[in-house]
This record gives sequence, structure tokens and C-alpha cells, in this order.
Amino acid sequence: MFFRRLAPWLLICLLAAACEGRPRADQLVTIKRTWPVIGAPFSVQIFGAEKAKAEAALRDAQTEIRRMEELANPYAPDSDLSRINDAAGKQPVTISAEVAAVLALAEKISASSDGAFDVTFGGVGRLWNLKDANAPLPTDAQIAAALRLVGYRHLHLDAAAHTAFLDQPGMRVGVAALAPGWLADAVMRIFRRHGVNNAIVDASGDMLVIGSKNGEPWRIGIQHPRLPEGRNYAVLEIYGDLAVATSGDYERYVIKNGVRYCHIFDPHTGRPAALCQSATIVGPNAALADALATTVFVLGPEKGLAMLAQYFPQCDALVIDAAGHEHTSPQFIARTKMRRLAN
Repeated sequence: MFFRRLAPWLLICLLAAACEGRPRADQLVTIKRTWPVIGAPFSVQIFGAEKAKAEAALRDAQTEIRRMEELANPYAPDSDLSRINDAAGKQPVTISAEVAAVLALAEKISASSDGAFDVTFGGVGRLWNLKDANAPLPTDAQIAAALRLVGYRHLHLDAAAHTAFLDQPGMRVGVAALAPGWLADAVMRIFRRHGVNNAIVDASGDMLVIGSKNGEPWRIGIQHPRLPEGRNYAVLEIYGDLAVATSGDYERYVIKNGVRYCHIFDPHTGRPAALCQSATIVGPNAALADALATTVFVLGPEKGLAMLAQYFPQCDALVIDAAGHEHTSPQFIARTKMRRLAN
């Protein structure tokens, strides 16, 4: 009898203790931060978290971004990428686990796309100055010479030893095509570690979300490739955890003699890809979505969607081809609740 009378009081005490440990709604905050990362704004927002927890997560995330930037900065002489490039044709070099993982992903996408994405393309990209409309275009001879030093098959990774080796002198490896997404994934890992469950990262236009926005779905705009900045082609409603990345010929380009030259290059030709206006990928992580957006843009809608279906079925795509026509993978609209806008 004594225990029967005591049980309700125990339950009340336990519930009271649980409530005391749980923050009140007025103790939860929304915090936004923007940092310069790889030459572009990198914005993060945390929703509905305790202030101390959110601030600690943001501090650790910024520290982690700086550390990873240093590892993968091709212009820093001691970075992993610089050491790989300096040792090209000479010997393997030991690299960090983080850079080994991102190079392995880049190598996988390079192989799956038959080189439409190529982790060794950086040397050719440097020929093109798209910041100055008056700069001369590279010559056929310059492009041909640079293409001799492109080929993902010349990159050899040893996962067990964490080494990388370019077997041809003068070759260069780079991860610019997936670096924003790679860093966004790192930030979300930090947030999760701190118990942050609702957040969004905008890594130079590549979006990664977890949880919800104060109980509502995330709404992400897809820029119209032929209208001024801020005019969207569509809006996506994202439920749950997802990455959204877009590559477009409107981001960095010059027009010469009526021809648009954009910053997304076809590694087979050494010239700007011209089959699409934009390619948007949704997928489980930002590095993968980031790299695949570039890859599908280069391949074009037909080959790009076929590659996704064969090698990356966890991802879906919205592609606007060179003529402005829309193509989607089978689950894209259902997965994103896409709403097209009248433009």
C-alpha cells in the first residue's frame, strides 16, 4: 500500500525534474552568423536552440572551417593540396583524413561521369579570365597543352595509408567544385555534436538544412538563370535533412561576340560547358550535391540524369537546358514540393 501511494508522487517529481532541465520557449533563440570563406560569404542560422549551446556550436564551427580551409588551400604552401601538387611525378604524400575523404569522393564522381567532373582540371581553368570582359580568351594551343595535364586516373589514393600521388609532373589537383559543400557538411557535424537540431547553412549558394525552421519547412529559392539576381525560377519546400546545390552559367561569365563563356568547364574540351543554363541537385550531403551539380551541368540533361540514376540514386535533379527547357529526375518535384514561379 505504501508503494502504491508513493508511486504517483515519484512520477510527479520525475516530471518536474524533467521540466526543470528543459529550456522554456522564451529561452530558445535564433542566431545568424556570416563569415568570409574561400572568398565568398558563408552564412549559418540556428533556430530554436539555447543561446549558450548555439554560441558554442558557432564558435567551434568557425574554428573547424578555418582548419579545413588551411588543409585544402591550393595557394598555401603547407596545405595538403599544395604538397600533393608539388610532389606530382615524384612521390606520394601523406594527407589528412579530411582531405583524403574529399579526394576520394571527387575521384568517385570523376570515374562515374567518365571525366565530366575531373579533380585534376584546375590547370586548365586558370587559363580563363572571366573577371575581365576585355581579357583575351585562351588559344587552342594553350588549351591543348593544359589538357595534357588533366586526367583523374593519374591521381592515386591509398585510403589505408592516407596518401595521394599524381603520377605526372606538372599536374594539379583541386577541390574548388565541391569545397563549399564539403565545408557545409563539416559545420553541420559540429552543430549535431552540440545538440543543435534545426539549422541552415548557405555556403556560397549551396544550402544544407537539418530539422525545420521553427516547425515550418525550409523554403529555398532557385535562381532563374536568365532573369536578374533575386528572381527565382522556383521555390522548394524541404522537409527533413537535405542539401541543395545549384550550378549555373549566370554566376560568373563573360559574353564575347554574342557567346556566353561561363566558369563551369568541360574537362574533355577545356572550354566552358554549354549544354545547360543551370543544374540543381538535392541529396543527403552538401559535398556530393555540390559536385554533382557541376557534373550534371557539364553532361547536360540526358546524360546527367542517366548518370544520377545509375550511380547516385539518392540524389535528384532539376536541369534547365541551354534552350531554357526544364528536365527533372522522377522524384525531384515530389521530394522538394517544387513550386514554379510565374516570370
